[in-house]
Amino acid sequence: MSDNKFHLIILVIVSFVVVSCGGGGSNGYPNSDLPDPLPAPEQVAVVAEDGQVTLTWQAVDGADGYHIYYGTNPNVVSSTNAELTATSTTIVITGLTNGSAYYFAITAENVEGEGFASSEISATPEEVITNPVTGSATSITDTTATLNGSAINAAGDTTSVWFEYGSTDAYGEVTPASNYSVEGAITVSMDIVGLEQSTIYHFRIVIQNGVGITYGTDNSFTTPTTPTVLITGLSGPSRVELDSGQLYWTDSNGINKYLITHNSQPCSEGVMAWEVFS
Repeated sequence: MSDNKFHLIILVIVSFVVVSCGGGGSNGYPNSDLPDPLPAPEQVAVVAEDGQVTLTWQAVDGADGYHIYYGTNPNVVSSTNAELTATSTTIVITGLTNGSAYYFAITAENVEGEGFASSEISATPEEVITNPVTGSATSITDTTATLNGSAINAAGDTTSVWFEYGSTDAYGEVTPASNYSVEGAITVSMDIVGLEQSTIYHFRIVIQNGVGITYGTDNSFTTPTTPTVLITGLSGPSRVELDSGQLYWTDSNGINKYLITHNSQPCSEGVMAWEVFS
């Protein structure tokens, strides 16, 4: 009786060994015809933006789609993290927290199953500070002016800049836009023409980039009155009466020469006035 039990145990052990030592296929599964898993996506790249990132990678042959794993801790595939799917090789992941590091990994998938995961890559979304500043208007005449401003262009972004202007703070007119791709501070100056004399004009800088459209604060300037010619062709000493002053100049024997309109301004020796403006 005890001999029979002994032989039975031996047979069970031998049978187990035979099954465990069976030949394996190329995919590591014993006696299996299953295909090899899809390879890991390569050339994975990430660009961090304001509250989001853009992921790109190289297409995997035979893949029908991709799984994107991400989270704020490493080993995103093996741990419980967010997962997205995509059919292209680009995805924008939004709703991220600025200043927090995120980790990303990608797998390819087809009808046979999910393949190997890519190497993890990390990025930290950051707020894009554009800081548009409306400067002062310069070179103001009765019909023209130069509008000035500044902004900050984020790395990898292109910023379009223009000005809104008009006789009210509703503006109504815009300058042509200029594009800037250089990273960092940019300064902008744009000329406007066709203005009306003695008119208050409002203006502000406007920028557009990956963040959206951002406006600078309102600023204003006043165009002067167009000068009126009173006298032309003067060739000698003369005296002209004005509303709030007089215009005097002396001949070459005089010591001082003054052009007097609303303000007294000394003229250099030898200057002869040929036109008198109000």
